[in-house]
Amino acid sequence: DYGLWCPEVRFLTLNDVKVWISEIGEDYAAIKWQRGDVVMPADTSDECIPEFLMSLELEPDQRERDIENALKPKKVAEQRFDNHHDNFKFKSLRPGRAYRLYYRHRNRLGDWADWKDFRFLTLSPVAQVEVTCVGQDFIHFSWAREEESIRFAEGTRIQQDEGNLGREVAAWQVMATDCHTKEFTSMDLPGDESLTKLVSLIPNREYCICVKAMTKYGEWGPPSVERYISTLPPLFPRVDAQGEN
Repeated sequence: DYGLWCPEVRFLTLNDVKVWISEIGEDYAAIKWQRGDVVMPADTSDECIPEFLMSLELEPDQRERDIENALKPKKVAEQRFDNHHDNFKFKSLRPGRAYRLYYRHRNRLGDWADWKDFRFLTLSPVAQVEVTCVGQDFIHFSWAREEESIRFAEGTRIQQDEGNLGREVAAWQVMATDCHTKEFTSMDLPGDESLTKLVSLIPNREYCICVKAMTKYGEWGPPSVERYISTLPPLFPRVDAQGEN
């Protein structure tokens, strides 16, 4: 004979840990993680994350594949966190490059989740300025980010809001230096502008010009490669012949 059934016990499985990119720049990427809707739960809670592990790898670009025969990704960082952290910023990354982030976590029972991963692109660097017109006392030039040459294979998961996370520019900073006196000047321009004109310059003088971009998160990226350009020399009147009148 079988006895009576014991009372039913209902339970909920834990929510998965979500990992996402909260900010992206030319040389950094900020990562956040959270289990469900609970923000940094208590250490005694089943929702807590006692241990969270991340490993970041730099993927070879086309040049490294063709010339250096570098086919394997290069590990650039590994970080381990306890339940009192829910974000981290990877710094000193390379602009316009593809990275793959691996991550997994451990629960209170000591069980590790399987490794998961996603790929992302750092923002492309600002290209060297293009000079369009030069005069005796002015230089007219334009600038833009370098074109992104990295293309992912079909079906590759890119966790960057379809590749557009942080791509827009909030502001530009144009910097110019007089190569003779070392006098430095800079000006901030809106993100929707891409050309300007430096005026009141000294004739026949070399200037160094570069531009850097600010992301929508307020972070300035590194300056572009410097462009050296000289203003035109001044004009002097010349008399080829003289007469009585």
